Order: sequence, then C-alpha cells, then structure tokens
Amino acid sequence: MAAHRNATVEEVWDQNFGQGGNLLHVLRGYRLTLEDDSVSWKAYSLLVNPNDIAFPKNCIWVDKVPTKVVVLIGLGPSGFDISREVATIAKEVHITTRAPNVTVGKSDNHENIWLHKMIEFVYEDGKVVFQDGSSVHADTIFYCTGYKYHFPFIETNGIVTIDDDNRVGPLYKHVFPPHLAPWLSFIGMPKQDTPFLTTELQSKWLAHVLSGKVLLPTEEEMMSDVETYCHHMEETGAPKSFTHVLPPNEYRNWLLAQVEMPPLKEWRGRMYRECVKFAKAKLDGYRDQWDDDYWDAVIASQEVNHLSNGQDVGVAEDVA
Repeated sequence: MAAHRNATVEEVWDQNFGQGGNLLHVLRGYRLTLEDDSVSWKAYSLLVNPNDIAFPKNCIWVDKVPTKVVVLIGLGPSGFDISREVATIAKEVHITTRAPNVTVGKSDNHENIWLHKMIEFVYEDGKVVFQDGSSVHADTIFYCTGYKYHFPFIETNGIVTIDDDNRVGPLYKHVFPPHLAPWLSFIGMPKQDTPFLTTELQSKWLAHVLSGKVLLPTEEEMMSDVETYCHHMEETGAPKSFTHVLPPNEYRNWLLAQVEMPPLKEWRGRMYRECVKFAKAKLDGYRDQWDDDYWDAVIASQEVNHLSNGQDVGVAEDVA
C-alpha cells in the first residue's frame, strides 16, 4: 500500500475505516487483496521509475508516489527483496517487523536502510512512530504483509469460517469442510509454500474423490483429525495464523499416497530446505549464490540411482 504524506485522511483512507486520529487499527488490521496488490506494484514501479503517471484517486490510492522516505511493513522474502530495490532510489528505507530477534538500527550493508520494531502510531502529517521509540516522516508506506483469506462468493451459514487469525476451517487436510465434503473444497490454502506442485496434487486428490476412486473418512473422523491438528498447534505454541503453513514435502507425500503415486524424490526436499535457508538468512544477493551445476549433479545422480534400482523416475515428475 502506498500513501502520500501530504494527502488528507479522506484522500488516503477508505471512509469505512474512520477518519483522523489514531490510524494504528488500520495499520495492524488491514491486509491487501489481490486487486490492491496489483496497484501496489504500480506504486512500486513508479517509485523505481518516477514519472508523471497518476493513480486513480479512489480508496487508499493517491496521485503519485514520491521517492524520498519509505516505510516498509514486513520482512518476509518479498519485503526483503523490495527493500533492497527501493533503497537504490529512495533517500531512506525503514523496515518494520514483528520478528522477536530483530536488531534495531541501521543495516550493516546499507547506509540508507534501518530496521525497527512494529509501528506504534501514524500521524496525519506522515510521522510514523515505531515501538522502539524512533520516528520518521514517511512519504510512502508499503505493505508486505501477505494476504487475508476472503471468500465473499461462498455462503456456508457459518459451517466454514475465517477467524481473526486467518484460520479457515474446519478443513480436513486443508481442503474439505467435513460437513460439506466432498461437494465443497478449497484448493491452494497452504501458504509460505511453492504453490504449483501442492495445488496440482490437491486437485488430483479432489478428482479422485469426486470420481469415487478415493473415499474420504466419515464426517466424524475428519472433524477429529482437524481437532487433533489444532490441538497439536496449541501444544507446540504455534500461532493460529500458521494454521495453513505446512511442512511442504510431508504434506505433498501424503497427497501423493492418496492418489497412489510414489513419493517425491529426496533432492526436492533438499532443494526446498536450501531455498528456505537462503531466504531466511536475508543476505544481499542470495539469489545469485545458487549453484546450478551442483544441483544438476545431485539430480542426475539420484536419477541414475533410481534407474539402477529398477524404479520408475518419471511418474512423480509428472506432477512437477
């Protein structure tokens, strides 16, 4: 989301969110829809390539994005990448994060990037006060906070709900509402994932269920599974907002087993873990450190081993 420092509250914020005063409830609660996100990327494009193109003046969007002081909310992979790109043309970039181990202060590798705790207060003149006690006057605020699940086109009379922690449920294996299965299903719920393989495997499972090739457990058994999963999250201290964050290969192999396909190759799990390690390390230029030759050799070696053991190496690859 991009907001102009000199705009009035009426121009910047949707009237439904209230006017003037403390904007904290908006900053804490608002998440971009897919439509809003497309506009934010237009804002980003203008920031990187300033020109006279104007934004439509509706809802939160304003005339143009200035190129001075930027506040960026969120330090996931996208937020990290955007902060580095924006820093090449912005005077200052201030990143806010909920991460408990954040070191507040200037980045070691960038003279114009600072890390902060989350935002405490935003004034109408653009002054942003952080929880660490520091403050800046921001020209632009970017949200890199992810998405909130929203299904306005579905009416389930309360059978399926989305709570304040972005948990959709109850969903058996993140796909089927037990009371409405198999006639209603949700494909693509897992997040912080490489989605293409997961959604294809979910779709294969759904197709097998609808065609009668695979039978779902009873409604009671599916509900029990959902309750066990949620109870396990509580026991391990996992926040409810992580309900649909799954161990990707474990979940995919479970889906593969449902449709009688072999598990994923070992190198896929290794490659995924390596990607996550690089992303979490948040090192400048980490994408350029990927060793294609090494991974080509790893994949080729495992394929040779599968062939020598008389295993079919092509079946699982059909879902890649």
